Amino acid sequence: MMRTLLTLINREFWEQRGTFFNVPLILAGIFVLVAIAFFILSFGQMVDIGSLQSELANQRVADLIPGAFTAIASPFVLVLWLIVFYYFLGALYDDRKDGSVLFWQSMPTSQTQTIVSKLIAGLILAPFCTWVVVMVTQLIILGIASLFLIIHPILPWTALWSAPVILSAWLHIFAVILFQALWLLPLFAWCLLCSAFAKKAPALRAVVPIIVLIILEILFFSQHYFTDFVISRFQYAAEAWRTLSLYGGQLISHQGRLSLVNQIKMPFPLDNIKLITMGIGILLSLICYILAGWFRSRCYDFER
Repeated sequence: MMRTLLTLINREFWEQRGTFFNVPLILAGIFVLVAIAFFILSFGQMVDIGSLQSELANQRVADLIPGAFTAIASPFVLVLWLIVFYYFLGALYDDRKDGSVLFWQSMPTSQTQTIVSKLIAGLILAPFCTWVVVMVTQLIILGIASLFLIIHPILPWTALWSAPVILSAWLHIFAVILFQALWLLPLFAWCLLCSAFAKKAPALRAVVPIIVLIILEILFFSQHYFTDFVISRFQYAAEAWRTLSLYGGQLISHQGRLSLVNQIKMPFPLDNIKLITMGIGILLSLICYILAGWFRSRCYDFER
């Protein structure tokens, strides 16, 4: 069973590797080009070394790395969730559209394995691919920043390269991405369900009912439970990233006294209400995944 699941996950990776990697790579190229342009423009420019040194005197350069890495990763994470959104919208619909669902139905694979493989691909593989691209981009930009410090000796360029600081920042970024995935899970599960039964335009099937329900609830009801639930998905996911940005400067121990293990901690703000909300979201997601498997075993037709 595990071997079959791994085969399905591998299939998803090879079919989606272009989407999972190419879009982040394009964004990475833009970042690197901007950094190179800044580096080229720095040639021949007069830099007030004394002013910059005094500005950085009260703060170790290494303390700036988590915040800088978070800023670099932010647009990648935003694009990542757009990629995952469209991936789940087409995950089961495309199989029916090209007829491959009949082939996979003839194979010794269960609907549960298929759904789980797509879940892992969208919520783990896609974030991992983006995370790898982000790390490489950050290292390249860090290298360009080191060249800038070599040309303009404000501080030793080696001050930027602190392995515990860099590793801690990377691990925190990946942890927050996975934490965001938990908050967005119900929306992605709904997209996968729409992908399983839609005969055409699964995006419309996913978005329009939510918008209509929100409008009706606002117009005719005093309590906006559904609206608050949907908004909270984005609100808490954004809050997790904002926490990383604000807390990033405190992740690093002064004088390097703390070990890397001690640095890899982050207080995700989870009170009882948020825990209940997350639990409800996970339960609804499970229902959507079960229904998606049921529809997949019955809905083979679609409209061209």
